[in-house]
Amino acid sequence: MMFELDKENPGASSRPGLSNCTRSNLSRTKGKGQLYLLYPDDGDLCEIRVSGRFDWALDELIKAGSEGIIPMENPAPRWSAYVHVLRSLSIEIDTVMESHEGPFPGKHGRYVLQSLVLKGGAA
Repeated sequence: MMFELDKENPGASSRPGLSNCTRSNLSRTKGKGQLYLLYPDDGDLCEIRVSGRFDWALDELIKAGSEGIIPMENPAPRWSAYVHVLRSLSIEIDTVMESHEGPFPGKHGRYVLQSLVLKGGAA
């Protein structure tokens, strides 16, 4: 795991075993799209390619670093769908549940990238 977080939510596990890439090239776009290098904790380097909103979401998660993304602060139509697809490509993303106040108090999720991912194959 790249970042250590205080996790009160049991659903925010680090998802052990899912970061292991079994193929050398995982792609959502059949060879098209932005190239990323994924360095899983328990496996070999993987090349992945994503395009469109999935590329945008992964780039935003990389920029956010250990702070993560709260969809309320970085709006997009379907953050949960983007995270779901990125997880299917063996990218480890935790969901940390946090409380919030205001006129509509409750809880919200913060998405935090746990895998080491580099855009464009940058070393």
